Amino acid sequence: MKNKWIKKYIALALSAVMIAGSVSVISEVRANAQENGEGTEGNATENTDTGISVQVIVENLTYPQWDGAAWDGELFDVNVDVAEGTTVKEALAAACDEAEVEAEEAGIAEGDGEESNEVNYSATIADSAYGAYVSAIGGLAAGDGGQSAGWIYSVNGTEAEVGIDDYTLQDEDVVIFDYTCAYTQDADGSWVSDVSKINKDLSADDVQDALDALDEVEDLDEIKAGLANVKALYETLAPIYDDDGFLADEIETFEFYLKLKEKPEIANLTATYTDGVVELSWDQAEGASGYFIDYEIYEDDELWMDGEINELIEDTSYTWDMPAVIGEEIGVRPGHVYSADLTVYAMNTDDLESYYEALYGDEDEGDDSDYGEDDSDYDDDTDGGDDSDEIDYELLSQILVACPTTVSYEMPGVGEQIGKVRIKTTSCTYTGAVKKATVMMVYDTYGFGICDWDEDLNGGSYYTVSYSAASPKAVGTYKAIVTGQNGLSGSAYASYKILPVKTAISSLAKGTKSFTVKWTKKSTQVTGYQIQYSLYKDFRSYKLATVTSYKTTSRTIKSLKSKKYYYVRVRTYKKVNGKAYYSGWSATKYVKTK
Repeated sequence: MKNKWIKKYIALALSAVMIAGSVSVISEVRANAQENGEGTEGNATENTDTGISVQVIVENLTYPQWDGAAWDGELFDVNVDVAEGTTVKEALAAACDEAEVEAEEAGIAEGDGEESNEVNYSATIADSAYGAYVSAIGGLAAGDGGQSAGWIYSVNGTEAEVGIDDYTLQDEDVVIFDYTCAYTQDADGSWVSDVSKINKDLSADDVQDALDALDEVEDLDEIKAGLANVKALYETLAPIYDDDGFLADEIETFEFYLKLKEKPEIANLTATYTDGVVELSWDQAEGASGYFIDYEIYEDDELWMDGEINELIEDTSYTWDMPAVIGEEIGVRPGHVYSADLTVYAMNTDDLESYYEALYGDEDEGDDSDYGEDDSDYDDDTDGGDDSDEIDYELLSQILVACPTTVSYEMPGVGEQIGKVRIKTTSCTYTGAVKKATVMMVYDTYGFGICDWDEDLNGGSYYTVSYSAASPKAVGTYKAIVTGQNGLSGSAYASYKILPVKTAISSLAKGTKSFTVKWTKKSTQVTGYQIQYSLYKDFRSYKLATVTSYKTTSRTIKSLKSKKYYYVRVRTYKKVNGKAYYSGWSATKYVKTK
């Protein structure tokens, strides 16, 4: 689909939906377990010489409790020991008794948190010209889910064609009772489930595939026709499959898309890309008081990253310094081609609050706006009872006064050559050990961060790091030199310093208009000391005294003011090739002169 912004709303809509499970084809449920004669772990029973063991499962996968069912999901799954020649009817009765005993022993109720006295495990059997059949289990009766709702059963994955009193079970048989909302009578008079018939030709995947196909369609009439087909498929599927709103939300999103496409696009939207900076301009949209922009960046035509420019733009132009905003996040890779799509949204709002409210609900206003990377705006609600996190398409339709319009541009030269290097720290303290810089990020010439590791390189890198000295450990200045490889050209360096070790004041004594300070001697990689003193605690005005020999460890400062507090601190320094390198200051101490 040319207008890729629709995928944003699809992603947002589906993020608020948790799928309860995949499509259940009644005739295939637990097929593997049945073929292997496997029971439920923890319920297995040992067969005896005079009887057989069968597994009985009762479940309702088509009529949700929120729609009025007494219960949904699995009511019970038990193994029972019965006599040879036992019918399905007799096995069901034994299984109901066993399930009730197990529930009472566990002290909990079956089902979705219902009280135990609201769930029963009894089965109601009725007779017909075609044999006995189940009319209700656990209070869920035929007809509760609609005119065509009722109970069917299968043995070892095959739907039975006789009444439950006419089917004789064998050892390790698996019997499944399923509640269906699509139960009809064939021409020959036998009762069958339309669920298996429908699912032979239709599943949720078919509906999803039809929806996905619309992504590639640009013609509006074709989209409308395709959407009508999708809705027809969905309406056929809906009675037998509760998808928790998953497909319904996608359909609603496409209907919203069509509604927006009927609005005029933003005219004359252009983008000029130069060295990482994008200049955007467009015509004023009727009724718009502000504009919002999101972006998608592609690597070799594959989506690489996306996000939003989280501000409301009141003008009809915008300058976006891409490296300054997403330079490190993008992590470009040499040898790949990059391009971008920017989509502009015209809004009749003075701030983004109402827009984010429509997307995320009342509580979230889009503080974490990068919907593609941060899901903190989403409420992972699975109970289906709180709709506050659903997209308000009606409100969005009112806010967006024009069809979101996209402009594309190429980003030539990205990731080809090293531009600069950033290291973790630019100074460290002498310890006698080799000190090497930690490279935090290498940038290309436009300011985009280079990916520091790529699985395509089998654990390798796009650059190597060397140093201006073989063993950088003495006080001085060094360079961490980054050189490109594996498709990255050029080199750059970052400088860092190794500074002398700090000292500490050992005593500070007052004198008449003077004080005497003593400090700890430091002899390795130290030339001398510097004393700083001030009448102010923050040293906003101060004087310095320099001690040129590391062997000297005291100094008396004279010609001071009488009866004044002085704040004092000391540091070491080392001269290397005429340049002084200073340590950090010692802790500050103070003294009052006489």
